[in-house]
Amino acid sequence: MTSTKQNLFKSEYELELETWLRRRFRAVCWAYMGMGAVALSYRVLTTFLTDAPELAGWRRWVAIALLLATGGTQLAVAIGFLTARHWAQATREQLLKGVSQMVGLLGVIAILRYVLMPAVGQEEVDFLLPLFFWHLTACAVLPWTPRESLRAFLPLWVGWVAVKLVFVLTGQYDWGSWILMLALSWGLLIPGYAICAMRLQQHGRNFRTRMVGKYFMTMRQEYAKARSIHENMFPAAFDNGTVRFEYTYTPMQELGGDYIHAHTTPDGCVHLTLIDVTGHGLPAALTVNRLFGELERIHAEAEVAEPALLHEQSLGAFDELAVGELQVGVGELQLEPLELVEACAGDLD
Repeated sequence: MTSTKQNLFKSEYELELETWLRRRFRAVCWAYMGMGAVALSYRVLTTFLTDAPELAGWRRWVAIALLLATGGTQLAVAIGFLTARHWAQATREQLLKGVSQMVGLLGVIAILRYVLMPAVGQEEVDFLLPLFFWHLTACAVLPWTPRESLRAFLPLWVGWVAVKLVFVLTGQYDWGSWILMLALSWGLLIPGYAICAMRLQQHGRNFRTRMVGKYFMTMRQEYAKARSIHENMFPAAFDNGTVRFEYTYTPMQELGGDYIHAHTTPDGCVHLTLIDVTGHGLPAALTVNRLFGELERIHAEAEVAEPALLHEQSLGAFDELAVGELQVGVGELQLEPLELVEACAGDLD
């Protein structure tokens, strides 16, 4: 979504992402539990069945115990985050922090296993492989942005680079391989990054379309109600045999800034006020509503409101609003005998 369009529904979109993330948080916990259980079962089974001489005797059982301890701890971490009750009321930032904490704990345990397993005669799978699957799974499940996905996994990558650097400095790893790993390991995060970007882009378009349709119908309904209220301010037509007063109100949009006000004085005169507010739609109609209230107030407070007074105070009320331009025409019509007694017209200038 572009920045302008995001601002139209910014709060709704943030709430949508937060609710979506809250639903998916437990799903990623289940995914990590499943992946961990499968990987642990496979590693324990292959270690138990292998006939490699470096795992003969007690080394085999130590390796299995180490796998069970680290793998079981990883499962416990995922279960702990899954069953924590406070996630149901957590904000988006709290949920993202929770994912980062869970991934961090899983990663530390995996790095520790990678360091310890060679001591009992078994080579451990390179940490970049589980890092890739953790990141890809999280990006496939969680509705977070590409930047948020990198922010959660970047500390693990940095930690892994630091461990490899220690291996280089102690002679267990060569500089060329370390530099090559440093340059290419970022590529493992590209698939998850791309999934986040494409999914959020598609979701943003769908969300915008849905919200525009929803608010369009709401706006049409509100406009219909506003039109009814607006038209109730207009005077009723009358015919006393001498003068027939009729008009037709047809704004360019649902609402407009054209208005006619009629008031009959106790002595039988009719004050007609014609108002034309520049612009169309709701802003012009709200201005008319304000001027209608001002005209009603003037007639209620003054027994006989002269056209000049009506004209002056109408323009004064409009000047306080400081919107657009206004044309006002006020006339005093005597019905018997029919005579235009006074008229006044003009704008703020």
